Amino acid sequence: MTSETYLPRIGGAEIHVDNLFNKLKKSGHQVSLITNDIGPVTPDVVRIPWKKTSSLKLVASVWFLSKNVDLIHSHYCHRLALIAGLIGLIRRVPVVITLHGMGILDHPNAAYWARKSHAFYRYWSLQLATRVISTSEDLAIVADKYISRKKLTVILNGYDADLFKSGDTSEELFIETKGKKVIMTVRRLVPKNGIQYLVEALPFIVKEDPLVHFLILGDGPLKAGLEERVAELNLENNVTFLGMISNDLVVHYLRRAEVVVFPSTAESSSIACAEAMGLGKMVVASRVGGLVELLGSKEERGYLVDLVSWSGSNYDAPESLSIDRYQELADKILISLEDSPQNKTKMNNAMTYAKDNLNWDTVVEKTISQYLIITQK
Repeated sequence: MTSETYLPRIGGAEIHVDNLFNKLKKSGHQVSLITNDIGPVTPDVVRIPWKKTSSLKLVASVWFLSKNVDLIHSHYCHRLALIAGLIGLIRRVPVVITLHGMGILDHPNAAYWARKSHAFYRYWSLQLATRVISTSEDLAIVADKYISRKKLTVILNGYDADLFKSGDTSEELFIETKGKKVIMTVRRLVPKNGIQYLVEALPFIVKEDPLVHFLILGDGPLKAGLEERVAELNLENNVTFLGMISNDLVVHYLRRAEVVVFPSTAESSSIACAEAMGLGKMVVASRVGGLVELLGSKEERGYLVDLVSWSGSNYDAPESLSIDRYQELADKILISLEDSPQNKTKMNNAMTYAKDNLNWDTVVEKTISQYLIITQK
């Protein structure tokens, strides 16, 4: 298995790779992972940062570890996937690529040569792949530009149902939210995740319900600016920035939340959204990408908001939105806080859908079925 990014970096794709990696090993399969991310090295995890001086070492490592494998599974259609595709071609070993946002989606602010190299890696890694797995129908539509749909299948991201079973949560974690209605996000603080839009919508929410408290789980380049904006809006008593939280602790915060919000401009099938659904939480999300698949186009399992003018995933997030968009987001959140039969139905639908379609046992079973298709030909 290859992946440009991996834990301890926290994100949906990194958690996806880790879950698949460990679930396959627990199922009795032998799996090794090569990643460009730095972190703890184990016998099964090789870490080689991407540098010009280490490129030959990286190719040699993929070549060596693939000597006796039945297949190679690459995450992202990017540099490592291209290396894996070329080595798979030489060794006559099938190569699977799983699509996440990075790799398949364009980065509008990237430099010219970065865009060109990105396009090169994407095109040729997808051409060389034996099979492609997309984590959402939205990303599959993007991949249709490069490969035949016959080569591709959609398997949504999953969540660890065992980790999210009922259990005790320490009240010490939530002293500042006692007696409050908790709105939560679990997001990297980068433009495409849209936390800046939620901050702008917060005054409309507080005006109608002063007891709301906004917990922000995550870190990133927007953090300082968001903290400054919260201070300008005089909302420090309604917002807590918690920084990066390990995934095993996220469940405790999700249990405390009334509403979990995903105001993204680009999203595959969000693991954090799947986790919130699995716990039966109300979810409000942008009507973009895989979020529509998770919540249902008719909002059967949550509420969708038209924050941007597009429905596919797009990393080119606008700096600001119109007041009407902020008001719409606030209105959907306020509706989600109501104790209504409609909301109870949505929460029950979300839990059932997550249990049947989004738990990792199901994801691994579907993934192995794709392995069998290409290794038994």
